Amino acid sequence: MGINLFVPQRNEEWIKIVEKLRCLKDYRCKPVRRVEILKKNRKIRGLGILATFDRAVQSLFKLVTEPITESFSDLNSYGFRKNRNAHQALAKLRAKPGVENIVILNLDIKGFFENIKHEWLINKYPISKKYCHVLKSWLRSGVFINEKLIPTYSGVPQGGIISPTISNFMLDGLENCVLRSIFTITSSKTLVKEYYGKASGKPVVKRFNIQFVRYADDFVITCRSMYIAKKFVKPAVVNFLKERGIQLSNEKSSIFRLRNKNLDYLGYSFIFADRWKNNGIFNGKTGQPGVAVMPQKQKFIDVCKKLRKLFHHSLNWSAYELIAKANPIIRGWCNYFKYSQSAKQRKKLEFYLYKLGNKWARRKHPKWGRKPIAWTYFLRPNKAKFKNRVWVFRGQTRVLSRYNNKEDGKSIYLVNPIADFETLRMLDARIVNSLKSIHGYHKDIEKIENFLAEQRIKNAWKALSLKQKLYRRQKGVCSFCGRTLNLNPNKTNLQIHHIIPISKGGDKSSMKNMSLLHKDCHFEHHLKYGV
Repeated sequence: MGINLFVPQRNEEWIKIVEKLRCLKDYRCKPVRRVEILKKNRKIRGLGILATFDRAVQSLFKLVTEPITESFSDLNSYGFRKNRNAHQALAKLRAKPGVENIVILNLDIKGFFENIKHEWLINKYPISKKYCHVLKSWLRSGVFINEKLIPTYSGVPQGGIISPTISNFMLDGLENCVLRSIFTITSSKTLVKEYYGKASGKPVVKRFNIQFVRYADDFVITCRSMYIAKKFVKPAVVNFLKERGIQLSNEKSSIFRLRNKNLDYLGYSFIFADRWKNNGIFNGKTGQPGVAVMPQKQKFIDVCKKLRKLFHHSLNWSAYELIAKANPIIRGWCNYFKYSQSAKQRKKLEFYLYKLGNKWARRKHPKWGRKPIAWTYFLRPNKAKFKNRVWVFRGQTRVLSRYNNKEDGKSIYLVNPIADFETLRMLDARIVNSLKSIHGYHKDIEKIENFLAEQRIKNAWKALSLKQKLYRRQKGVCSFCGRTLNLNPNKTNLQIHHIIPISKGGDKSSMKNMSLLHKDCHFEHHLKYGV
């Protein structure tokens, strides 16, 4: 038995979907098609593919319920949320003083999406009783595996539009649960215990230093002692999850001190050493103890394998096409791993890219010598430097560029992991405490969006985009209406306007002839002035 996926092809069918969304009294979700993918650890992960109408219904309910769930979400939850990302979670962990002496609870949930308790979710999820049958239909629709319909008694389909919102809702409140777990010790909500010392007779303040950081279903807790972690914190977490039908994974969960074991979290490794050598990792703390935050070794191996595969299977491409495919991979890896002590790995990646480019050119032109390859793909014809570098792998095409007046076509250069990206402190990515309570639907959302925009410009001064340069020049203000510009990379609400139109002789590549406007302001300007 197969699945009849309803995929509309014409506008009339889309109109029918909209009309059906107006009345969901008799709604029933179609069975979910399950596709199994292989993870890096050779285990299988099941993804659910919903029918088109079911996805539309989930999108509609997400628009309504997400603002409600965001209003009482944990302050230190950074996954699947607006204006939150993995770097902010890592920065929160990095800000902990004396982290090498802190006990770390690196806890992982066993089969989170597969084991969510339906009864708890139906009773607690913020949805009207009038539409409670819609939620039940999603949860109990059944799954098709190998053309067989299997009923579902627990879990949420991983891959659904509303699944990230449900997953955050299931774990919201865990931070308060962790902090409340030691109230029996402190007898207060300050996480501080005061007592008189026997020897000195003076009041002593004992701080428990509990901290909670969560990204989706992966969370880390730090506290003062091993006794508190095992006696109070972990049992509180177990009871919290048990109520929701989920439990911790004994294989992936561990309690340790950073002195004894490295912490791997969100692709980075927190490594402590009593004395750092002069090896380029900790230039400012040579011979001193400290914690370094570096990319995990496996992440570096993965990006090298991906680039090697791309270069190996691209002999029929031109250098321009190859670089256009490789640059997004390099930029994505370097942008994520440009924080803390990552310069050593990016230096290795730079050398590896040079070897890949040289090997690709020799395989493409087996009869060429070293000099023709160098002058064709690496050295610039006029011996001028490109970004203070002489040897740069490059490609060229005859297609004319929109932003310059060169008649010999466009040139493209391979991104350099060292020269094109600045090494930043992990603390540069953190959100200040005064803005943590502002979620994606808060009335003061512009405050955090402007803060993040200024933070991105400050952290990306070497590789600013054209919009970021104009934003900095205009001091974040629209030159047409005078309102604040929202430089959010996930939105297309800003457009570049040419002051003197290109059709009337204006320079298309000069920043003096450009200004950054809101999308509606740009349309209104052309409507008002006719240019």
